[in-house]
Amino acid sequence: MSKETAFYPRLKALTDEWMDLFGYLAPLNVTDTLEEYRAVRETAGLMDFTMLRKVDLDGPGALDLVNRVVTRDVSKLEPGHIAYGALCDENGKMVDDCTVMRRDGAGEHVRFCGANDRDYQIFSEHAEGTEIRVREFTDDMPHLCLQGPL
Repeated sequence: MSKETAFYPRLKALTDEWMDLFGYLAPLNVTDTLEEYRAVRETAGLMDFTMLRKVDLDGPGALDLVNRVVTRDVSKLEPGHIAYGALCDENGKMVDDCTVMRRDGAGEHVRFCGANDRDYQIFSEHAEGTEIRVREFTDDMPHLCLQGPL
């Protein structure tokens, strides 16, 4: 059964068309599909991305671990900044697109956000035998995404 996000009550007042997206209820559309597309391309659109998998990596070497499996050099990010990249498996095959955030200057705290159920598993496997703690907290952080050129 699909979970309701924290934003479901507000969205329910706007639409009756829903789908399951990664185990969460997500609106198929809120207004006209073309209108929504144009809003995101030309102005801005606000979307419920609660269903995206959120993973924190904490401990010595967290930044290096993320840099081994994500295609962006997270070490170049300032603390609090986010970059878009791709998560790859051990063969270099893309598993998911994602965002990563460097949470501190020392590189011991990194936040990952993606959509694939394998994401957490990949980080957990790479963290085995290290002091890095990998924590998935999707249900604990409702997530709105503002997208568009404005």
